[in-house]
Amino acid sequence: MEDLEKGRDCLFTAISKMYVCNTNEILPSLPKSVRDIEKYSEVAFLKILDDGK
Repeated sequence: MEDLEKGRDCLFTAISKMYVCNTNEILPSLPKSVRDIEKYSEVAFLKILDDGK
């Protein structure tokens, strides 16, 4: 569960700072579902930022 908590911290940091940290490099042991959430977040942010131009 410690890895999952780190993943949530990583995701929160990514959202709050408008970037997505690369979990594959930082925490390769994270469950795939957490990595998928981060990838989705990156796509959502890119879409939001693109729509704002």
